[in-house]
Amino acid sequence: MSGKLTSHVIMDLALLALALFGTGCGGGGSGDGSGPVLPAPTQDAQIVNTNYIEHPATRIDGNNAFNGHSLQGNGTSTSPYIIENWEIKTSTGRAGLHVSNTTAFFIIQNCYIHDESDIGIELGNVLNCTIKNCVIKKVGYMGIDIEKCENITVINNEIRENGDGGLVEVYNSSGINIENNNLVRSGKDNVLVVDPHGKGVMVINNQLIGEGISDDGVDIYSCKEPITSEAITYMGVKTNLLIKGNYISGHYSKGVEFNNNGVNDVIIAENIFDGDIFSEDGALGNGYEHKNALIVRNTFKNNARAIIYYGNNFKLYENNFLNNTRVDDTGTNNFWYDADKKRGNYWQECTIPDNDKNGVCDSAYTRHGSFTANTIIDSFPLFMKVDSTVLIIEQSDNFSILSVYPNPNNGSFVVKVNTKYKEEINICVYDLLGKKIYEEKNIDFNNQSEKQINLEHLQNGIYFMNITNNNVNCSAKVVIQRKK
Repeated sequence: MSGKLTSHVIMDLALLALALFGTGCGGGGSGDGSGPVLPAPTQDAQIVNTNYIEHPATRIDGNNAFNGHSLQGNGTSTSPYIIENWEIKTSTGRAGLHVSNTTAFFIIQNCYIHDESDIGIELGNVLNCTIKNCVIKKVGYMGIDIEKCENITVINNEIRENGDGGLVEVYNSSGINIENNNLVRSGKDNVLVVDPHGKGVMVINNQLIGEGISDDGVDIYSCKEPITSEAITYMGVKTNLLIKGNYISGHYSKGVEFNNNGVNDVIIAENIFDGDIFSEDGALGNGYEHKNALIVRNTFKNNARAIIYYGNNFKLYENNFLNNTRVDDTGTNNFWYDADKKRGNYWQECTIPDNDKNGVCDSAYTRHGSFTANTIIDSFPLFMKVDSTVLIIEQSDNFSILSVYPNPNNGSFVVKVNTKYKEEINICVYDLLGKKIYEEKNIDFNNQSEKQINLEHLQNGIYFMNITNNNVNCSAKVVIQRKK
């Protein structure tokens, strides 16, 4: 996408923001600035297809094996094979639907797999698959098993109430996107990730509901493969595993867990931990350690916990710690703020003033550990809750929005943009009706440059800032919220 945003794109963004976030600070249904609080999905919420066709358990091994199933498509990117409307109840083998050793493009959609299968859908050594709008319920062990695969999308599915395995398990794979699913009540973990690499694994915008039964929301068993140029980029930082925008609640052990086999360079961003825990498991006596985690723009509330036992060089900033969040840090060289951005976290109980009205409290905040004698020092505690939503329309390694801060703000804020080369950019700000209310052109940017923007004449509300160069558009939501 290049050039300016059209008015209908701005309106689409505005409507999306209203639908998801309302018009207040964070704007969700909770009223506490934590963003949207998503209800637990109802029983069989996505079982709406009454046209399922009973189908036996099926095994497809190799590209040619698709030919015997009377499928639409021919396996190309423009005409993928379509497996749809199947209901698989009984399984004579390991999985209700098994696909392996394929490079063909295929889609599994609107299928219902339940009750008898050991595994709902099993993918092994597969490229180019999308699983969408399916219901996988009460299988004997695991919902979806993804092993040694690449370019797999799991989107808009309902997966729930299985046996002793995970709802979605991903092993040694690249380019995996788990998005917008209802993942409810596993006998073990809702999502298990082991050794992501290459293009990485994204777990984004899911409802991860434990109902007091599931062990963990996301269990990261191991993540220590080298990060390559193909890896996921978030806020200018590369990672093999991005856990972003999920609602995480009701897990017996932890909402997100780093297991004891070494977890490095993971990004946990923009999630809501509703009573759940971020922490680690097991003593790292096997020579591994957890390193370089970025934990940013999350909301912890309702007795949630953020506890670091063994972590090294973790960075936590722009998180909201609300409603008696319990914290501890017995790791090494961890920072509960970003020194370059001069941004820490929002602590609901912190009463330090912000007399210069820059969004950061006037002095450091010391938080005593909830379970140990250790103390946590936040050198730049935030005065207002963080609205974590940044809408990225398009970005590249050469051009991206790194941050908008403070956000929410009083109309005066800084946008930090990353450009690989020196170039001129344009900045426009629009209101919710798509009306342009600010424009500045041909601004010189080089590397990680900052631009102060003053919109103090505007009323409280949500605005959209569009930043463009010759090839790429980025858009961020800006919230003006003055304290009364």
